[in-house]
Amino acid sequence: MSETADGSGLDVGKAPLSRRPALIQGSRPRARRAVKPRKIIVFTEVPSNNKLLRMHWAQRRRLKAVFVTEIWATLVNTFAFPIKRKKVKKHVSIILYRKGRRYDKDNAYGGCKLVIDSLRELNLIYQDSKKWLDLEVDQELDHWNPRTEIEIE
Repeated sequence: MSETADGSGLDVGKAPLSRRPALIQGSRPRARRAVKPRKIIVFTEVPSNNKLLRMHWAQRRRLKAVFVTEIWATLVNTFAFPIKRKKVKKHVSIILYRKGRRYDKDNAYGGCKLVIDSLRELNLIYQDSKKWLDLEVDQELDHWNPRTEIEIE
């Protein structure tokens, strides 16, 4: 290898373009982009819509803060925290794993209001209207591990 004027040992002027190091070609190393997780698991049970409507506003606010904190912690731990809210229609699938019996459809969708508001607050969805959100709520029984799984596409 021939020596250069600066003493680096790389004589780039004579090497073909394909053999030049990437930094000399003018390309920069790519920054890591945040990747949104496909699945977020929250270990707090979602209350039914009937219970949610009868809660005191301060208690409902504290419960929403729990959901925001758990979703945020999952995003930070997976290096997938979104920076900017994008105007894109999202499909959100929420699976409620309960230890008791299942809710009826109204109570299941209404109880997920806190989860949807938490996703909106963390900029994972643009808005919670029908134009920007396609919501699907399913329920399963798991007596030993109740949880809420949120899938965002």
